[in-house]
Order: sequence, then C-alpha cells, then structure tokens
Amino acid sequence: MQRGEIVANPYILTPLTDGVGFFGRDSVLQFVRNTLNSPYQNVIVLFGQRRIGKTSLIHQLRQSGETPAGCRPIYFDLQGRAEHALAQVLYGLAREISRSLAIELPPRAAFEDETFFQYVFLPEVYRVIGNDRLLVLVDEFDVLGGEHVPPDAAYHVLFGYLQDLLIDEQRHLTFIFVVGRRLDELPSRIKATFKSAQCKRISLLDRASATDLIVEPARGIVSYDRDAIEKLHALTSGHPYFLQLLCYELFDRCIRRGNTRITADDISDDVLEQAMELGMGGLAWFWDEFPPAERFLLAAVAHLTHAHEVASMRRIGQALHEHGVKLQGMELSTAPQVLTDWEIIEPVGRDAFRFRVDFLRQWILTKHSLDEAKRELEQVSARAVRDYEQARRLHHDGELVEAISAYHRALAANPNHARAQLGLAQALYERGQLEHAIDAFEKAYRTDVESARDGLVAAHRDTGITLESEGRFDQARPHYQRILDITPDDPLALQRMRNTWRATAGSHLAAGRWEQAVEAYREALRYVPDDAVIQLAVTELEQRHLEAEALKRRRQQLERAVLEARLREEQTRREQLERTVAFMLPRFAAITIGLGLISAVAVGVAPAQWQSRLWPLLVISPAVILAGYLWSRHRLMRGPATSDEPLAREAPRTESGPAPARISGSEPSEAGPLS
Repeated sequence: MQRGEIVANPYILTPLTDGVGFFGRDSVLQFVRNTLNSPYQNVIVLFGQRRIGKTSLIHQLRQSGETPAGCRPIYFDLQGRAEHALAQVLYGLAREISRSLAIELPPRAAFEDETFFQYVFLPEVYRVIGNDRLLVLVDEFDVLGGEHVPPDAAYHVLFGYLQDLLIDEQRHLTFIFVVGRRLDELPSRIKATFKSAQCKRISLLDRASATDLIVEPARGIVSYDRDAIEKLHALTSGHPYFLQLLCYELFDRCIRRGNTRITADDISDDVLEQAMELGMGGLAWFWDEFPPAERFLLAAVAHLTHAHEVASMRRIGQALHEHGVKLQGMELSTAPQVLTDWEIIEPVGRDAFRFRVDFLRQWILTKHSLDEAKRELEQVSARAVRDYEQARRLHHDGELVEAISAYHRALAANPNHARAQLGLAQALYERGQLEHAIDAFEKAYRTDVESARDGLVAAHRDTGITLESEGRFDQARPHYQRILDITPDDPLALQRMRNTWRATAGSHLAAGRWEQAVEAYREALRYVPDDAVIQLAVTELEQRHLEAEALKRRRQQLERAVLEARLREEQTRREQLERTVAFMLPRFAAITIGLGLISAVAVGVAPAQWQSRLWPLLVISPAVILAGYLWSRHRLMRGPATSDEPLAREAPRTESGPAPARISGSEPSEAGPLS
C-alpha cells in the first residue's frame, strides 16, 4: 500500500449478498444440502437471533458451488408485506422468479385469481427449469404480521396457502424460511406451515471461522497480533456482526494512522465506543427484538457484572426488588430461559448467568440504564396501559374512588407499572387514606425515588401530626423518623421529633420517673441540639438526681446504724439468756435428783399398803420438774431468735433504699415547670 492511496474498508456491515466476506457456516450449508437431497423433503427453517448472519447465509446459498444440487435458488423478502393482499404477495414472488430465470412475467391482474400462481405460472416455471427444483429462500418470514391488518391481508391467508402449496408441489418446489425468533413464539398459523420442516439454529461462529473473519478480509493490508485476535474473541465470542463492527473501526483507524499492524492495545475503550456508534441502528434493532421484561433482565445482568463475571439469581432478584420490579407473569418468569435459548446469556452453575458476548454487555451498560428498562416494563400489558390512562382521566376529574379502582386494575395487569403505582398513592393521599397512601408511596418510592419522594414525605408528616395531636407520641415518631431517613435535614421533622420527646419527658416527670425524663430530654436534644430550654431542664434534673442520690445514701447510712444498734442489743440479750440457762441447768438437775432420792426413801420407809400408791409419785415428780425445766429453757432461747426475724426482713429493704421520689414529698411538684 502506497502512502496517500485510498483503501476501501473490507469489512461489511450489511448482509453479505454477493458472497464476499462470508466465512464459516460449513455445518449449516452441509445440513441444507443433505436435507434437500431427499425428494420428499421440501421445507427447511433456519432460525437464530437478529444480526447473527441468517440473511447472509441464504444469500450464500445462491452462490455458485454452494447451491444444493438440482435446485434453482430464488431470494424473496417478506418484510413490509403484512398488509398486502395475497394476490399482491404472489405477484411479488412471481416477479422475483421471472427475473432470476429470465422468463416473461404475466400481468399483475392475472394473479388476482389465487389459483393462477399455482396452476398456470408454476407449471411454466417447471417447464423452464426441467428436472431441477425451485428453491425459494424466504427472508424475514416471521415479521409478516401485525395487530392491525385488513381481514384479506396476506397475514391472515398466506400461511395456509403456502402449507397447501408445499404439499401439492412437493417434488418441484422447495422453501427455506429464515426466522428471527424462537419457533415456539410464532403464531399457530405460522407453526402449522413448519410442521414437516427440518430446523437448524444459526449460532455464533466457531473459533476458526471467527478468526478467518478477522484476518482474511484485511490480509495483505493490515495484520493482527495474536493478542489482538484473542481480545476480539473475548469481546464477541464469534458473533459475526459485532466482529465486523470492531474490525471495521480498527481497520479504519489503522489506515488513517499509516499503520499496518493492529495490537491488543489498539482495541481501546474509545474503539468500542466508536464501534457502538457505528452500529447504532443495527444494535437498536437487535435490542428491539426482546420484550421489555427480557430487556430489563439484560440490563440488570449488565449492570451487576464486569467482563465474563457471573450474576446470581439472588443478586438479580435484589436488583429487581430495589427498582420495584416484580418477577410475575409469563414474560418475566421465563425471561432467563428465553435469553439462554437465544445465546445472549449463558448459565454458569446453578441459578447464575453471564453474557456470552461481552461487547453486547458493554453496549447495554452504556446505552440502556435500569431505569430506562424499567419504564419499558410499563408497556408489557396493553390492558394495564388502558386502565392507567382511564385512571388518570378520572383522577384529573376528581373522581378519586373510581380512579383508585382503575389504578388497582392497572397494577393487577402489570405490577411493574410505576406511574400507576404513583398515581394510586397520590389518589389515596388526596382521599385522606393516609395509611394506605403510605404503603402505596413506599412501593412507588422503590420504583421512582424522585417522583415519589415529596408525596411519601407528606403522607408520613400528616400521619405523624395526627398521632401527635392524639397524644400517641411513640407511634408518631416512626413517621417523623422515616422523613428524616429520606431527607435528613427536614426542619419540620426535626422539630416534631423534639416536641414528641419533650412531651414524653413531661409525662415521666409527672409520674416521678426522673431518669426516664432525663433520657427523653436527651433524645429531644439529638434533633435540636441548641434548644436552651431543654438543655436547662436536663441540667436541673441531673442536679436533682445527684442531690436525691446523696440523700438516699445518707438515709441508708442512718438506717444501717439503727439496724446495727438493734442487732447489738439483741446479741447482748441473747448472751444474758444463755448465761441464765447455763446457771439454772445444774440447779434443776440437782433438785430433780434430790427429789428422786427423797421419793425413793419415802417409798422405802412407808408402810407396805402405801408403797403401791407412792411409786407413781416417785416417777411423776422428777418428770414434772424436768418438763418444767425444758419448757422454760425453750421459752428463754426462743425469745432472741424470734426478735431477729423482723430485722432480717427489714435489712434488704434498708439496703436498696427508697425511690428518689419518696425522699422528699415536695420534689415532684417542684420539677413540674420543666415539662
């Protein structure tokens, strides 16, 4: 290459219609050839995600050496023909056939009779091609459809017509349909056309084919380092369209700078950004392929991961919860599996996913925020949109009860409709249903912080004021605290928190609960630290608390001294009694023994007739004296023990001391003005 020479960029960003720049797909081409070798197989369906190279593939089947043996290929694009009449579509197909085979095209009016195409035009085609079969390559087959098409449009009748045609013309006519969505997503009328078809997925390029796509178009002009090739593989995983975008930008920069070699360092963030801008239209078309639920899931995985990182379903669920998105309904619950089937994301282990193509992840991260994807979820349900619009009209007209019902219907149809959630909260607030309004605003706040903030603050504020006016300070404070969680410097919430704690402190003072009152005042100072009145109240209460504690200690000391004196007195008495008992015991014993001896002598000297009567006296007298002694001892010893019991019961009460409020009867009334 000479300096200043203009070099065309060899990388092609549009479908490859001439076979130039086409690499790989050998297995798919061989599948087509093998399938069409059978004279009884005349339907093939090739499906895959958008921009994966389906159109380039069927154009490749038109190239010499790639067309299946015994086939005459005709390319026919169905895009934009949904509202055409069947006769108009058949005329368009006949025109393509006539142009390709160089035969005369009958007038348009002839095709108004639907039988003309099959029984007049096709026999003439068969005569021209002889023993070959007509191979019709139908592109964008699945886009033939729409919600608002006339009843006689091709959308309603073409599929049944083709199904009959494939059966009647099996030996002469063959179709290859290209579909840009999963087959199970197609309407039943389309799937019926494919009931006898052989299907093949068009996937990412294998590594060797992707390498050829990188290197071969620029061979002899620009070369790639091995590390650069590896980096391109890591970014695209062999996706042909994304490879073409990156290589186009790299080649263009290399030529402008007069270089002939591309290194890994050349594949910078700026190159990626320019490639994304270059492919803006194609990437947007690729993105529009997915329903809103799947777009949100893609945006969530993109924002949760870096290159080739994994996002667990738990982390994805947290992101959904943080943005107020509920995984409900068929679209949302099946989104991970759909995206896996489309090879956009891939499972890693159990309940975890990552992007297969990192370039796509980076593009989503740059161009599609979670908030944007969340707003698109509002369009998931057409019924929800209708109910929301009705609710807004009723709300505007002041019909709040009917508006609330309509908002509820919209949210039942689509729980992710953020504007319906916010409208419901506002209507409930205007109706004065503050408790329900707070719940609704909290849900709206999780979905859209900016839009719901003021309403949520107002609902909590009004609820707190109502509870405060009823004296329910403990219930009012959580509402003011929630306001401070949202807006930490809210002056009204700070003042209200101070007032509730000050009122609580007054209640404690009135009941003589000094310590609780001090704690309540301190809580009030947390919200308004420079409140001089509360500061003075805390200082006075703390001083009174110190004085009360000192008085309590003095009283305890006095009571302890009294108790100790009484204990000493009782101890002295006990000792005297013990000495008395010790003194009397030997004397009682001597008296008992002496009485016993006297009784025995008296019995011995008494006449025989008296002895039988005196023997009981001999036994009873000492026993009575001994019993008297034991009873007297018991009474003497029991007196000191009994007198100790009240002292023992009084001691714990004296140790703990009385409550501060009871030290002086005047103190509670003196503290009254602090409340």
